[in-house]
Amino acid sequence: MSNGLAVYGAGGTEFYTSAGNPLPFAGPDQNVCSYSTTMDAVDPAASAIPGLTGEWFGPAYVTFGNRYDPKTAVFGLQNGPNTLIWRVSNGCSYVEDQVTIHVWGSDETQAGEDQIICEDYTYMNANPLEPGDTGEWTIYQGGGIIDDPSAPDTYVHSLLPGENIFRWRVVTPFCNADSYVTIYSNRPEQPNAGPDIDVCASGMLYAHAPLEPGVTASWSVVSGGASISDINDPNAIVTPILSPTTLRWTIFKVAPNGLQCFRHDDVVVTNFQPKNAFAGIDQTVCDVATMTANEATPPEYGQWSFIQGSATFTDPTHHNTTVTNLSYTEPNLLVWTLYNDRPGGLSSCFTTDTVEIISNKVFVDAGPDILDLCGNSIVLNANDPTHGVGAWSVTSGNATFSSQTHNATASSLLRGENILRWTITYNGCPSYDEVSIWNMLPSTPDAGMPQTVCGTATLAAIPNPANPLTVGTGMWSVLSGGGTFSNPTSNTSQVSGLNYGDNTLQWTMSNGNCSLSDVVVITSDVVPSDAGPDVTICQDFYTMLGNDPAPGTGQWIPQGTGATIVDEFDRNTPVSYTHLTLPTKRIV
Repeated sequence: MSNGLAVYGAGGTEFYTSAGNPLPFAGPDQNVCSYSTTMDAVDPAASAIPGLTGEWFGPAYVTFGNRYDPKTAVFGLQNGPNTLIWRVSNGCSYVEDQVTIHVWGSDETQAGEDQIICEDYTYMNANPLEPGDTGEWTIYQGGGIIDDPSAPDTYVHSLLPGENIFRWRVVTPFCNADSYVTIYSNRPEQPNAGPDIDVCASGMLYAHAPLEPGVTASWSVVSGGASISDINDPNAIVTPILSPTTLRWTIFKVAPNGLQCFRHDDVVVTNFQPKNAFAGIDQTVCDVATMTANEATPPEYGQWSFIQGSATFTDPTHHNTTVTNLSYTEPNLLVWTLYNDRPGGLSSCFTTDTVEIISNKVFVDAGPDILDLCGNSIVLNANDPTHGVGAWSVTSGNATFSSQTHNATASSLLRGENILRWTITYNGCPSYDEVSIWNMLPSTPDAGMPQTVCGTATLAAIPNPANPLTVGTGMWSVLSGGGTFSNPTSNTSQVSGLNYGDNTLQWTMSNGNCSLSDVVVITSDVVPSDAGPDVTICQDFYTMLGNDPAPGTGQWIPQGTGATIVDEFDRNTPVSYTHLTLPTKRIV
């Protein structure tokens, strides 16, 4: 070895260039920042010795661009020292020189493999640092937050959509080496499936349509079961099969390399639709129907109503309620509704069913009540049936009917209230109405036997109004003659002040507007006397004015002294007197 040259061959021959430089010379040692470089050996063609050639040798991992070129490029170097040999030969012998290429960094993709991901975060994994080296991650394009910018392997998050290029710079004692990695975030936008919804059988969804161009979205069922009108429509109509049902709104995004990424949001659909209402089977009834609807299952509840005809429900919330007051002029359409309340003030969900009830009850009118009948018979005024057959009967009191027609005559009515029933039977169903007829005739009066009296008479009429069984009140009156009754409402009243001769008295029984009367003749044999009016005169004589005593005879009787009667049997006799007291007339 001489001056770092290895000399080989007979006699230890050394080769020199024409400039006097020894051969071979591999060039100066190099410190590089990449895994390739350009060599700088001395070209043996510059030697004065003809026929010399050069050739490069090195580790198996390196590759020379032209191994016979002293200025060739070399590739595949490894980090650290790499020893290469430049050999010069004359065909019989050769000499060599060594050169050291120290690699302190690389411009190859040591920042890691490019990535296409579905999230906005990933793990970057650059080559490990050599001892004494430092590294730094920076954003070259796009955006993101690097957890540890000085670590070769670190997480990066909050990546922007699309390409994000990060630079990994390695700082060595001799050079800085940069390498780049591209992180393509194909993360779709955040989907919004809308609020949870409470539906009645079906309802509209309120998802947000994706804003990014080129993306797609669709609905799917996570749990439960549902029918969706259009799985790609953010406002599709959903019909839950099971409740609650969870639906998922998923946004899909395809990366340039075909990678499909997705994000999703869920919504819960709760169906508050009650079960199908069943109002029961159609019925034909006489008057009252018992419903046969299906029963509500809590929290459901039911309610009866009608849309045609009429109806009165005993309990409108009970599925088996009874119904009265059904219309007989048209079919009765009754509706059974099942409800289920939704929260949040939303309207209740409901289902309905309709049942038809035919009532064989017909219109019946027994006529207006009669409150003041003064008799024991009346012509009835019920309606003439258009369907069915009518018949009269007695509910209370008494009556005899001339026929079973609507306008029959009812006789033999008892005094007081008589309730008569008019029944029309149609298709085996009786319908009736009642009429109240008040026979107001009082008890039949009897004024008693005729009497002949000389003064006051005691009457003996019947009935006695004081008797609880007597109907009505009694009253005496004078039809002809005269008389004064001691108690005109008593059937045994005394009567005085009778006129001479026959006096016709009437005993009347009254009840409301009805009355019955009977008369009795009381003959009085007492002739009334009337001496005439009292007078005051200015002379000592006067002509008396006594009444005609016929058929009896009259006689004046002096009262006191001082009067002289010319004819005591003459009703118009002259009288003279010396005192003021006049005579009294007597009729016998």
